[in-house]
Amino acid sequence: MAITRLLNMRLLLLVPLMAIVAIGAAACGGDATPSESKLDSANYAYTPTPAPTSTLIPTPEPKGTNTPLPPPTAVPTPVPAPTAGYVTSGTKRLVVASGVPIHETLVPWRSSSQIFLQRPMYEHLLSTDRVTGYYQPQLAKSWDVSADAKAWTMHLVEGVEFHKGKGEFTAKDVVHTWKRIVDDGGTMATDRSQWTELIAGEDTFGIPDDHTIVLNLTRPVPELTFRLSTRSGNMLVTSADHYAADGADKMEEDPAGTGAYKYVGRAQGEAVNYERVENHWRHTPEFQEMTIRIAREAATRMAMLLTGEAHITDLPTDLRRQAVEAGLATKSSSLYGSNFFYFFGTNFPGLGLGSEYPWSDVKVRHAMNIAIDRETLIDTIFDGAAIAAPLMYHSPAEPGWDDSWTERWEEYYGYNPDKAKALLAEAGYPDGFEFKLYNYNIASFSEGSQVGEALAGYFSDIGLTVDLVDTEYNIPRGAHRVKELDGLMYWWPFSARPPAVGLGSTWTCAGAFVVYCHEETEVKYERLIQSSDAVERAKLAVEIGEHHFSQYAGLWMFHPYPTVVLNPSVVGDYKFPGNWTDLYTHLEYVETA
Repeated sequence: MAITRLLNMRLLLLVPLMAIVAIGAAACGGDATPSESKLDSANYAYTPTPAPTSTLIPTPEPKGTNTPLPPPTAVPTPVPAPTAGYVTSGTKRLVVASGVPIHETLVPWRSSSQIFLQRPMYEHLLSTDRVTGYYQPQLAKSWDVSADAKAWTMHLVEGVEFHKGKGEFTAKDVVHTWKRIVDDGGTMATDRSQWTELIAGEDTFGIPDDHTIVLNLTRPVPELTFRLSTRSGNMLVTSADHYAADGADKMEEDPAGTGAYKYVGRAQGEAVNYERVENHWRHTPEFQEMTIRIAREAATRMAMLLTGEAHITDLPTDLRRQAVEAGLATKSSSLYGSNFFYFFGTNFPGLGLGSEYPWSDVKVRHAMNIAIDRETLIDTIFDGAAIAAPLMYHSPAEPGWDDSWTERWEEYYGYNPDKAKALLAEAGYPDGFEFKLYNYNIASFSEGSQVGEALAGYFSDIGLTVDLVDTEYNIPRGAHRVKELDGLMYWWPFSARPPAVGLGSTWTCAGAFVVYCHEETEVKYERLIQSSDAVERAKLAVEIGEHHFSQYAGLWMFHPYPTVVLNPSVVGDYKFPGNWTDLYTHLEYVETA
């Protein structure tokens, strides 16, 4: 595969997220040299990497509007002033049509990390730039970090009111938001395990005044900016006064945030309606009203666009082409998006668990990886708007990246069905084996089922029998969270994130959604999260990544560039970064035609 073409300069433009780590890693310098191949075709012997070949990829020259980050700073730019003289669209209501959300709840702590239904009315402490992905102030106007990255002082915006008279935003609402995630989130809140681990209790917060809060953490977390920002999951700020007065269920019925749109009503399973907050403290939308319509079928969303019932939606490649021929327009994200990633059931090699499944053998995992022609899938299903992903939670934009992974990709993962068949025979499966592959689309990811169907074909070509099960994402996800998911495959849309964040949830034995863990990587991960030294953290992240890469720990696929279709007579422009599990973010900035 032409991996060097697929992993082109666009990959370098994903925002570097770990401010403190990035500074330290960049300072270590040194010439990057590719690692020697660690592939032993006889026994897949794995030799730990003695040191990363590069802890942070060199900053590329700026290209157009997609520029790399400047040197990070712990004190961000001033908070934006309210919009002056904002434009009002001639179209009163903007309608966004989406597929079915994972959860339809309107309170953040009852939701997964896909929160696009809630984003218009809530805000995070930190935001990100729509084009570059730079971290920006939102409800926190600035922040300071201790030298050991264990104390984060957030200086909060003053004078921000919750919708519907639910009180002024203060430090107590940050504490309340944390409490709802850890106390009420149960198995629903994606971020619950991380916030339970990082903050020991309510009494550990420091609140010197109403608009200053200190997050005292249990360990160093240089990447906390990610966890507090719009790029992460459930830390959308809600009102403590609202909860005290009405409770969770009434908050679900009539939610109130601080966002640029406020909630006005919904039809369950059909639509959520909003209206703009006039002279919003941060940005006033150009559309007076907005509706997010839920339409399961892509053909239905296409028809809604053509008839004017919707103005923005996501469609698979074939329908996008038809939409353009019909006079509609497309807009792609500025950064690459979530990683399409499949995993091999519940797989714990080296720990005596999961050994009854064929893919507990590294040769089987190797065979299934090289059975897939990723380049063809990118060119056909994604119309070229995707890049290959060597690993799940590692990218050149983050400390902990090894350049040799792209250089060795063809050797390890290149399409080779004949070799795949030989590996299956060597592993004792000359006639293949049968397994289930759960197949579905997720809101904002219209290509999921097409990828699943293609994989079933590729696996069939090497002698495997695939039971392709059409289902909903919630079915395997729910079973996985309670560790009752074995002997099958399903896919996740995971956004790029710092390795220390992603590895904890899926690549450790204690992770909420563990997919692979090994004694060696467990030790390294524990050392990584307890260290505040940037160079050491990057080195350990590379060593963990090398193990996953050389042992075929997952079925790595690609990062698509999310693309929307819009009605150009209503929508003038829509800039969005695309590098989250949500496609629809920053909707308050949609520009009128």
